[in-house]
Amino acid sequence: MYRLTGDKDLLNVINYTFDDISANRLFVTGTSSDHERFQDDHYLLADTSAHMGEGCVTTTWLQFNTQLFSITGDLKYYNEIEKTIYNHLLGAENPQTGCVSYYTPLIGEKPYRCNITCCLSSVPRGSHLFLT
Repeated sequence: MYRLTGDKDLLNVINYTFDDISANRLFVTGTSSDHERFQDDHYLLADTSAHMGEGCVTTTWLQFNTQLFSITGDLKYYNEIEKTIYNHLLGAENPQTGCVSYYTPLIGEKPYRCNITCCLSSVPRGSHLFLT
């Protein structure tokens, strides 16, 4: 909407959102969420029971940062893109089989699956968008 209107208030809201997510709701690998939703500030459970790092959430974070980088040219957004791709998105793929994790925990076994669903397909979609 900011691109269409040029309304600086919209850009301010977007920047506030980025600042909040990156400071309070982001794992060190560059993903977010617990059962596909944000939790309280700094409440970041990283085991398999938390269902963190869901594929759609991770890819949406990449898309969000890509748009902000293209609007502002600020490298802080590009840094998030790089961190997310190399530390979480690629970590959600099994290097032997190509199967992916719907949720990709930092603690415990990754639940790789090879079937196609919305969220499972987001992992290779995100990789393809940003690595080609």
